[in-house]
Amino acid sequence: MTSRYRLINGKELYDIKEDPGQNKDISSENTLLVEQLRMAYEKWWQDISNRFQQFNRFYLGDDLENPTSLSLVDWHVDTLFRIWDQEVVRQRNFGNGFWAVNIVKDGIYEFTCRTYPRQEDTRLDVVKVRIKVGGQDVEQSCDPGTSEVKVKIPLLAGDTFLQTWFYEPGGKSYGIPFLYVERL
Repeated sequence: MTSRYRLINGKELYDIKEDPGQNKDISSENTLLVEQLRMAYEKWWQDISNRFQQFNRFYLGDDLENPTSLSLVDWHVDTLFRIWDQEVVRQRNFGNGFWAVNIVKDGIYEFTCRTYPRQEDTRLDVVKVRIKVGGQDVEQSCDPGTSEVKVKIPLLAGDTFLQTWFYEPGGKSYGIPFLYVERL
């Protein structure tokens, strides 16, 4: 796709400036353009497909953004679920995932764990939190009815993965949907 043309399935070509509804396929009279767009797409696809396993990391502890806010929308997940559906969040049916992070500086980091963003004063119905980050696996008990749980963990600088869990009284667990991470 360019600012003027759209190629669909490598075959159909539309002039989206002249034909925004894409009603007239102009590929037969523009075979050279079709081939150029197809080759450009293949080159682009080859470039990005080599990077599918690379992670864009969140930087934690940077002076320019401390604390850093993380949410379930940014998880890397094994199974798909509707993280944008607030009913799924309310029912705690969203499973879990991890964040790819870079710990910018060695230090003590405070993890503030919440079901909803800070501006929402909703109480938690959990008895334990678990945070796995930087080679550490930390569990902390908590009282049901609090709005957030804070956990302090000493971390070394470097790339790592961050995964979290809330545990309800009955044993059900799920990822912590909203997390604030601050280098102290």
